[in-house]
Amino acid sequence: MKLTDSTTYLSLIRETLESQIIPSLPSGAVRSNAEFIAGIVHELQRREHAYPDALAPIIREGEAIAALMEQALDNTAATAFSPNNNSIDAFGELTQKLTELADALSHSSIDPEQREGLLICAAEWELTAHNKLLSLGPTTTAGTSEADALPRAALETFIQSRHPDGDKVRVTSFDRVPGGYGKQTWAVDIEDAAARKRPLIVRKLGRVSLSTHKSFDLDREFHLLTAVNRTGFPAPRPLWLGTQVAGVDAAFYLMERLPGKPPGSLIGGSNQFEDRFVLEWAEVLARLHTITPESMRDYLQQYDGANLLSETVEQTYRRYVADWHAYAEREQHLPSPALVYLFDWLQRNVPQDQNRPVMIHGDFGVHNMLAENGHVTGVVDWEMACFGSPVMDLAYVKPEVEKHMEWSRFVAHYVKCSGCDIDLSAIPYYDAYISMRGTLSLNMGTRLIQEGRIREPRFAMFELGITAYFMKMGLAGVAKAKVQR
Repeated sequence: MKLTDSTTYLSLIRETLESQIIPSLPSGAVRSNAEFIAGIVHELQRREHAYPDALAPIIREGEAIAALMEQALDNTAATAFSPNNNSIDAFGELTQKLTELADALSHSSIDPEQREGLLICAAEWELTAHNKLLSLGPTTTAGTSEADALPRAALETFIQSRHPDGDKVRVTSFDRVPGGYGKQTWAVDIEDAAARKRPLIVRKLGRVSLSTHKSFDLDREFHLLTAVNRTGFPAPRPLWLGTQVAGVDAAFYLMERLPGKPPGSLIGGSNQFEDRFVLEWAEVLARLHTITPESMRDYLQQYDGANLLSETVEQTYRRYVADWHAYAEREQHLPSPALVYLFDWLQRNVPQDQNRPVMIHGDFGVHNMLAENGHVTGVVDWEMACFGSPVMDLAYVKPEVEKHMEWSRFVAHYVKCSGCDIDLSAIPYYDAYISMRGTLSLNMGTRLIQEGRIREPRFAMFELGITAYFMKMGLAGVAKAKVQR
């Protein structure tokens, strides 16, 4: 009997999911998870048929770049590479070799222009490869999974241990919020002894953390958000932090739920907004950037040391880049010549900014705003917040702003609200910095998926779209910086 090929089975699975299972599911996390599975099945179909032919020219181009790099290094860093096919494994071996060569070049003493040219060739090869593979067909772009990572009974018991009404408090609604990758989120309603309802949000680490960098530390995020909330900035107020709670697989905290909902997503963007609403983003940023290290001295003493109390922006980012680079060398991740290049460029091109750092959100966009009736009601997701240059937040939000109005108008309103002028020539640098940070974190998350340590379908989007988004941002930033010189 002839064996049925994989493509036939994959096609059957996808057809069944899309035509029968998904339409019958109620909206929410379960349906979203099924849509993710359908997208992954489609990706497997592409890999069965389209990937071998698509990988052939990609691998040839990569081999040519590797040969030029070896020649520049006099073959001192040469490693064996002779793939016999155009498989995903062969692509991975070539990526490993290019990463090793890029790392050797970044530490070499060859002509700086030659080194720069070869490093960016390797970085652009990686981005081009991702984009070519993505262009073979559509992939899913939204969804989440529903795992029993936060049992309702365990959460209710924890709240009762913290709330003044004790065991008279009840959890009356409990729903997983779709979206989000760094941490898991639930919307929860509780009712106290007087039958008063209170809407809350639970923010929780996954059983396996996507990143061990201190930026993702839940305890740090809880106390940073507490300090920010005390300034009056429209951010959720944290209530209770739970660590090593019986029946729950990782740490979490509860905070008050602000009114409103996100007006858009990171990749998908948003619909057209009124000018007044977009200009309000500038007002929110200007307000955030008034928060100084001195106003959060106690928090800094506990988590970031006293460096920020005396550093300039330039000194701060030299330290940040060195810290992320040390983290990348210390923790295992997938080989990436683009990351080698970004670290090399960031270390050599820190803006000469003698201003003092201010509080920045680090991930300010429509996906992390809450809005209601055309007004911003709050800013959420503070895991990447730190003290730094206000230009970094402006760089992050710029692509979204430009969909709705002239960038110069937005900047003029920001300057009017903040009362200070800023040097926007550093935007390309911060694009590259944001890219490095995001690309590295997504790279590490993809590695966890490949090792089977993370089993949630939504994280397939790391490789199937989000990594290319951040990588493109970084290389475009470097290109713009060169044009400005």
